[in-house]
Amino acid sequence: MSQMAFDQVKERLETYGIPQEIAPDFWQSVGPNLDRLSDAADWWALCRDGAEPAPDPADAAFVAQALALLPPRPWGPQTWKDWTDTVKVRTGRKG
Repeated sequence: MSQMAFDQVKERLETYGIPQEIAPDFWQSVGPNLDRLSDAADWWALCRDGAEPAPDPADAAFVAQALALLPPRPWGPQTWKDWTDTVKVRTGRKG
């Protein structure tokens, strides 16, 4: 899917209910991770509705620490990298 330009998938993304104003950025974010275009609907549902976290009990302390390090909103294009870099430094965990 990563080879498909936004213009090639725009109409299909609209059928999934993805708002036009965020559809190009959404496609840029999820498109390279899709095996088939219809998977975009699942990613949109996850982005729109969220998910119930279910961390492994052995990782509960790490997850709590990582969440405590999450910067406040608004988040931008650099947030993920900055956050994960901070988590790596503070916890010694990576990967």
